Amino acid sequence: MAGADERSCRLVAHHSCTVNEAAERGLLGVLTSEFAQERPELVEALTYCDMTTGPDGRHLDVRDRLAEIHSRYSPEHLVSRAITASTPCILAAVRAVERVLSSGRGVK
Repeated sequence: MAGADERSCRLVAHHSCTVNEAAERGLLGVLTSEFAQERPELVEALTYCDMTTGPDGRHLDVRDRLAEIHSRYSPEHLVSRAITASTPCILAAVRAVERVLSSGRGVK
């Protein structure tokens, strides 16, 4: 993201519980030292967008999106392991955003 602002970089760096994949890759220290956490509700919103949109741009249920990711990698692959470890965090983020959307109140 050449020229992207700091907030966008922090959001992308920490979306969808990326800390688990960073740990699998041995890059957790690099991630956390280079990119501070962003506001939790913004990270949840980006995670929601990522985890309810398929590679072709269509809306997916979060469980279908998780299955789609797993379908591209073997169970032993670091991405599969990271997604498995991240699933509780991802589900919590999606549910939190769904609650906000259904309540009619927005993120400020």
